[in-house]
Amino acid sequence: MKSNKLKKISQILCIGVILTTVSECSVQASPSTGWVKKNNDWYYYNGGHKSTGWIKSDGLWYYLSPNSGQMQTGWIQDNGAWYYLNNSGVMVTNVYIGQFYIGPNGKWIQDGWDSGSGKDNKKDKEITLEEAQKIMYKEDKDYLAWMINKGYTVIAGSKGKNETLIENYGINETVYSFYIENSEYVESVIFVGAKSKKVYRTSGNVGNSVYVISNNKKVQEYKYYS
Repeated sequence: MKSNKLKKISQILCIGVILTTVSECSVQASPSTGWVKKNNDWYYYNGGHKSTGWIKSDGLWYYLSPNSGQMQTGWIQDNGAWYYLNNSGVMVTNVYIGQFYIGPNGKWIQDGWDSGSGKDNKKDKEITLEEAQKIMYKEDKDYLAWMINKGYTVIAGSKGKNETLIENYGINETVYSFYIENSEYVESVIFVGAKSKKVYRTSGNVGNSVYVISNNKKVQEYKYYS
């Protein structure tokens, strides 16, 4: 009788060990596709395989170490360009990190240069929309950083000659328009001359002056006239 009881106890213990082992295996198993946290680090699996480099998840860009697949945060350099990933690993765009501006493609823009393209934006010919954005963020970065931190968004408008600038301020040149706005109203408008590369700023209210901005300062004033 004692022998049978010992056998039953032994069988129960073996079953418990097996169930515990199966349970541990199921917890440690990686999903076919998705994020996995291991030792406080995040990894992304695609079809059961660990991903590396750039990935897009739920519409957001992340960068995973080419060697380990570990999700990265902070500043990273890839193909000669610098990017910034926030604490959640998401690549940021259109924002200042300290005194450094991150452009719409996620690259750090340094003094009118795209850190990845190697192209100089200072040309005599008519500039592009992207070049106008870079000039605007360079010359008026303090104001834009302040507005962005307050929750405003910079929206690119059209290119052309602006009737209000011509008729009420005497500024007759082709410009790119940028609107500083939130969900309720337009706080201000910034224009960048397509050839002059001048940065003009005015408030969203009719009748206020237009100022030329250079190196974060108002250097010239155009007063409103009707």
